[in-house]
Amino acid sequence: MSGPPGRDRLLDAAERLFAEQGIDATSARAINAAADLSPAALHYHFGNKEKLVEEVLYRRLDTLNERRAAMLAAPASQDRQIDGYGLAELLVLPLSEFALEKGVAGQWYIRFLSRLYNEKAATMVGLIEANFAQGVRIYDEMVHAAAPHLDLAEARRRRVLAGETATHGVAHIAEMVYDRTDGGSAVAPLIRSLVAFIAGGLTASLSPADRS
Repeated sequence: MSGPPGRDRLLDAAERLFAEQGIDATSARAINAAADLSPAALHYHFGNKEKLVEEVLYRRLDTLNERRAAMLAAPASQDRQIDGYGLAELLVLPLSEFALEKGVAGQWYIRFLSRLYNEKAATMVGLIEANFAQGVRIYDEMVHAAAPHLDLAEARRRRVLAGETATHGVAHIAEMVYDRTDGGSAVAPLIRSLVAFIAGGLTASLSPADRS
């Protein structure tokens, strides 16, 4: 459900500017101007820029998580233990589908997520873990089940790194599509390669020196 028109215009403008310019480089004044609203509009609707960043994140995150839940609920997933490749698909495919199917808005959002990881990684991880604690705990346990040589603490570290890598990788693909620098022929192979790369990282053993 959409909110007041001014609020939605601010969210749309912020999402685009954050994606194109970066979060720190985008001022409240620029967001208000891009939304064609008064200089006080952002403060009125959100209180401050930090709260606006959170709202841009949350606005579309449920859609991604619903897609992941649907993947886990599929009969093929329920009939077998999910391996590293399947775990990587859970991270990559909802992002790539969103970026490619939702058009420019989807591409902006994925690029915004990548910017958020780049500029405010601790904030990004903290927001996800605070709001989706059960989901990330289940994912960590699935990593541990797929790679029992990793303890849960290491599984958590792999999940955080894999999530960031998936977001940056799909953002790069989204930027290619948005800028029309590729006719689309490289997109599917890039997604497959990204899934395979993350699958290896999720389940690889630590070096003997690191295990001692």
